[in-house]
Amino acid sequence: MEEFDQSAFRVWPNPARETVQLSIPPDLIGARLVITDAQGRVLQRARATRAQRTSFTIDTPGVYFVSLLTDSGHAVQRVVVE
Repeated sequence: MEEFDQSAFRVWPNPARETVQLSIPPDLIGARLVITDAQGRVLQRARATRAQRTSFTIDTPGVYFVSLLTDSGHAVQRVVVE
């Protein structure tokens, strides 16, 4: 699978406290979002239903990965929750 340019979407703040914001370009609406922990366990799955901003909450400090997946490629952003 071909990778997107990592700037295709943004994840902030990084490090975060609990709430993590995502910025998703309009052309990636409908993409799958998958949030995993450092051990690869899937914590959340969702569809990108809105452009611009969306958010999710993680209660446990650690390192997490936010993946944006489409039929034509994927991008992954790493985020630290303190």
